[in-house]
Parts: sequence; structure tokens; C-alpha cells
Amino acid sequence: MEVRFRMFRHQAYRFILLVLSSSFIAGCNFTFSQEGSTPDSPSTAAALTLEVVSTYVALGTEIPPDHATSPSSPTETGELSSGLLEEDCINRAVFVDDITIRDNTQIERGESFVKIWRLRNDGTCIWDTTYSLAFIGGERMSAPVKSLLSQVIQPGQTIDLSVDMTAPDTTGMHQGFWRLQSARGDFFGIGSNGDQSFWVKINVISSITTTPTITSTPPSTASPVPQDTPSPTPSPTSTPIIHYQDSTRLTMDESIDLDNGEIPSTSSADLSIMENSTTELSLVPQNNALFARYSGETSPPSRMECQNASLVADPISFSGLAVDDILCYSTDVGRFGYLIITALDTGINFTFTTWGP
Repeated sequence: MEVRFRMFRHQAYRFILLVLSSSFIAGCNFTFSQEGSTPDSPSTAAALTLEVVSTYVALGTEIPPDHATSPSSPTETGELSSGLLEEDCINRAVFVDDITIRDNTQIERGESFVKIWRLRNDGTCIWDTTYSLAFIGGERMSAPVKSLLSQVIQPGQTIDLSVDMTAPDTTGMHQGFWRLQSARGDFFGIGSNGDQSFWVKINVISSITTTPTITSTPPSTASPVPQDTPSPTPSPTSTPIIHYQDSTRLTMDESIDLDNGEIPSTSSADLSIMENSTTELSLVPQNNALFARYSGETSPPSRMECQNASLVADPISFSGLAVDDILCYSTDVGRFGYLIITALDTGINFTFTTWGP
């Protein structure tokens, strides 16, 4: 009996040494935020276990199995609850309003202005301060390429995005395209799929004409002669309605519908990139769409200028194109528009505007 008790006590001491070494290792890997140990801390748990084992050793009784091991807590195993990860949620915005600088606002050359868009978070991701407003294409107008959001926007909430800009020195219509960018670097914007840009579009003029002051003459005492008021004549240069506007990239064997920006597009495609027999890439009109180089002085061109261009269905070789080149076009359903090339390599980046009928 005494021999058996000594063997049991020897095993108990070995268990105590095992518990002490485990406690020491856990303590080395635990960061203390307070001086004392909390009831649930590893050091306290080890001390309680040691006290129970000592008691059973002194009494010479067997250690119950529920004190030999204890289950790990969720914190110890690293099983922490987490929110919705970015790759599991949807980034999408809805355009609410132009707070400042609506389309075609007249601004003098070189004048500074602040553009403000109001957008709503229409996705499931939370836009935190790692998200940013990013320039995509068109004309940047001296604005920063990227600026971080200043507040956290939950799904369903709105935000006013502002950016400082300067009007270009050349008169005419100028437009820049913008999107949001997530912390992972993914660009997203408005539209049902969150893949469309929002924009700023201004009409740069040389100077704003003020109405001259007319010196009035004393009123005549004679009865005025009634005259017919002529009906106003509609201006032939009124701003055409924009049907669709965006920026995109097209690579070999891809096609795009310039009426809605859809890629890939098959039955309603207007433009494709194809390789000819000499392995040279070309822009190829599709489905009776027509294209022509624009060489006018105003940039971008007006609808009338594109409408009067010599539009044809001939392929346009990459070797004859360059960044900032402008092409006028007519889509497969007869809408006129223009595109501006922003990058040219193994594919083509461009911004485009398609006017309404």
C-alpha cells in the first residue's frame, strides 16, 4: 500500500511540474493590461489547478479527471467573432445630387472651384476612412488623383464628396470621370452593378459677360402703343442630352456597347478590338456602327461636329492612334458620340459620351 502511494505521489509531482511549465509558457505569451490577474486569466486558472492538485496529493486521493484538463476559451483558441469581410460584401453607390457645379456650368479659364457630389452607400460594405475618391479618366482639372474619405459611411447613409479643381485654360466643354476605391484597391461607382463613373462637366469660357447698365429716360406721358411680343426662337446650339457616359478599358477580342457601356457585348456591340493577319491590333466597328477621327479645334467635339464627320465602318489600326486622340461615332441604333483615348498598349483605355437621339 505504501509503495502504491509513493508511486501515485511521484506521478502527481510530475503532473504539477507539467502544469507549472504550461503556466509559464502561457504567461510569456500573454500581454498584461493590468497588474493583477483576472479570474479568467491563464495565470489564475493555473494557480487554481495547482491548488486543487496539491490538496489531492496531501490527502493521497486520486485526481478527478475534470481537474486534469480544462477546455480552452474562444479567446485562447483565437476564435474571435468578426464583422463582414470586404470580400464578402458589395461595394456600390447611388448618385443622389450635384451639390455644386451641375453639368455645363460656365466657369472662367483658370478659375478655382469646388465640386461636390452627394452619393449614397447602396451596397453592403461599410465605407471607412481607408476608402477614397479617385480620378479615373478624362480631365483631372488640377484635382488630387486620390483623397481619403473623412468619415465612416454605413450602408444606406449618404456622403458629400468634395474635391478642389481648377478650370482648364482652353475654352469649351471639359469633363472628368471619378469613382470610389476600396482599401483593397478595387474601383467602384454608381449603376446597378456599381461599375459606372460619376463626373464633373463644365463649360470653360474666356470671361463672364455682365449685363451693361442702361440709363433710363423719363417716362413719356403718351399712352403706350401695344405691340405683339415675338415668340422666343429656340437656340440651335442648345446642349444635347447625354444618353450615357463612362470610362472603360477594352482588350483583344472584347467588344463594347457604347449605348450602355456593356462589356462583353455581342448582338448590340458597337466596337471591338481584333488582330489582323499581321498580328496588329485594330478597332473594328460592329453592327453597322460608324467611326471617324476627329480633327477639329474644339475639344471635346460638339454633337453637330460628330454628326457632320465622315463616319465609316473601316477598322482603325492601333499604329495610327495615340493618347488624347478623339474618335466620333454613330452607334448601331444611330446615337452619335465621341471617345477620347487615355491609354494605349495591349488594349485601349478611353472615356466616351453617347448623346441621346
